[in-house]
Amino acid sequence: EMAKIQLKYGTDEEMRQLAQEIIAAQQVEIDILNKWLASHPDTAKPKSNTEAMQQAYARSMDALNGEMVLGIANPVPDMAFARGMLPHHIGAVEMANIQLKYGTDEEMRQLAQDIIDGQQTEIEHMQQWIADANTDNKAKETQSTSEADNHQQPEQAAS
Repeated sequence: EMAKIQLKYGTDEEMRQLAQEIIAAQQVEIDILNKWLASHPDTAKPKSNTEAMQQAYARSMDALNGEMVLGIANPVPDMAFARGMLPHHIGAVEMANIQLKYGTDEEMRQLAQDIIDGQQTEIEHMQQWIADANTDNKAKETQSTSEADNHQQPEQAAS
């Protein structure tokens, strides 16, 4: 859904392309999860590590939600997407690592590893895009300040 919002409101071509890639990759993951869930009904019998696993997921989700909310609060659509999607991906990798630690189903373990492999590249991409955008913004601010100083100097000399 975040990627669809990016396609609707974002203007940066690099972030729009990333949004399209995320939609394609995550739809495959969603389909795999839905198929697996349909063929594996819930079981009420907890295992010895169920509580530890649930606590690990809960900690991961608490951190993820707060960071996503802060990220999407950015008024620039492309930056809101990158800053909101970044913690989402980091959270997905954390969840996948929890699956690898506690999970026993080979299909789900493979999906977890695929998520780690795929989303790590996207995490690095977003981190670099955010860093580049911040560098560009600082350069523009410096240039604006310099231009403003240049315009004020002749006025100060005249008074």
